[in-house]
Amino acid sequence: MVKSTVGNTIKVVENDKEFDDVPESYWGYEAVQFGSSRELFTGTGDSVFSPDAPMKRAMVWTVLARLDGTRYRGGNLVCRRSAVGNEK
Repeated sequence: MVKSTVGNTIKVVENDKEFDDVPESYWGYEAVQFGSSRELFTGTGDSVFSPDAPMKRAMVWTVLARLDGTRYRGGNLVCRRSAVGNEK
């Protein structure tokens, strides 16, 4: 637990993920750890990340939505108008 300067308490959680196909010796290990620990990427299966597989369009949209904090359910993204530049 960490106490902020305004009196709020923040819980720091270790959220490292391990993937069988991303050993520490893999050149992109730290990047995979960074993205997966922040739940931007979850891998392609149980303990599998598939680091050399191409990303499909839906995967890119999912990562962008997670980065933006946009809610989504069952693969359906809830797009905000400002996200696509159609502000009125």
